[in-house]
Amino acid sequence: MEIPGVSERSGADLRAVTVAFWVVVVLFVAVVMTGSLFFYDHAYASNAPAKSEKSAALKAPLAPGGPLTASTPLTGAPDKAPVSHGPVQSGLVNASVEQAVIKSTWMPFAKSLVYDQPQQMALYAEPDVVNATNGALSCGCSPWPPLYSSISYSAPVQTSYPLYFLAMIQGKDYEGSSQVRTVVFTQPSSTAPWKITYMAAYGGVVQPFNITSPSLSSLSSPSQAPISDLLAAPQDIENIFQQIDQYGTMPTLPTGLVNDGLLQHLMTNSQNIYYKYEGEGITQTTTHTVRSVSPVFQLPAGLSYECTNVSFTGSLNSTTPIVQSPDRSQWGNQLAPGSYTTISFSAADGFCFSYSSSIGAMLSDSWGGIYSYTGS
Repeated sequence: MEIPGVSERSGADLRAVTVAFWVVVVLFVAVVMTGSLFFYDHAYASNAPAKSEKSAALKAPLAPGGPLTASTPLTGAPDKAPVSHGPVQSGLVNASVEQAVIKSTWMPFAKSLVYDQPQQMALYAEPDVVNATNGALSCGCSPWPPLYSSISYSAPVQTSYPLYFLAMIQGKDYEGSSQVRTVVFTQPSSTAPWKITYMAAYGGVVQPFNITSPSLSSLSSPSQAPISDLLAAPQDIENIFQQIDQYGTMPTLPTGLVNDGLLQHLMTNSQNIYYKYEGEGITQTTTHTVRSVSPVFQLPAGLSYECTNVSFTGSLNSTTPIVQSPDRSQWGNQLAPGSYTTISFSAADGFCFSYSSSIGAMLSDSWGGIYSYTGS
């Protein structure tokens, strides 16, 4: 989440984090994903940055010629872009189903994201995803172009509802840098539409794959038992940030959770915010909640993968006025100009984790931010 009054990581900082992180994970990640596993910008703490700081954020510029509008034509033929497919899966989810869902659900959602149309997004995505998207866009970050170059899929064999599959959608941001959107699609019944239930992103490239596997959500097989670290990761992450936001102290990470570059950055950022507020006489109260966790999907090279939706609500209280100027430069676009003693906020985020038996569970990508402010 974007932070009020605190600069986002600079390009130099990000490069330093990326290098350190890459050395640790390159041996097992390079088979699946090349490039950086660092993620659409996400600083996990309280509020939006001042506008003057947004230029330092990982914010993709808008397309040449100015902002996109509802009348801006979308060029290309995204439904004809190359798609990676292996053998047709058995069960109710197969290559034809996946391609149809991309066309009927992903493409209209991606276009509504480009035009910043939350009501349209809600037709194709669950509320947690819509809230996370609104939070991400509220910081001034630009959306993704809807075009893609390839899609990789993972789906367990399924014979009953609900149905679901993971898609890693390879595309570019408006700077032309490679970006992967990690999306879980779900259909609760035969009469219900497919919707996006989890979504995150990272900057990089995924090597095309198509995987059909037994369900990894069950731990009935001893060979699947190690993924218990992966299943615990969403709650572990929220417990970590709850402690930092409430007490300003760094917790000891659970065994099996890797302190990689992204996680370390977010932890340090949250701690810096805690002490910044403390120095300004502002008391922060927060509640972190895991709202849902996806099924576990299999990736190449023995990796397992899951996504989660989390919420983050809280308030900032001060005995002296907290001021939002008319240009909204102090607290971002969501808070109306005025003078307040309390600012309440709500945020939503999508996180995804990968797991290797040789490394452990790792926070790999994210998407979201604060989508609602109330001042009093």
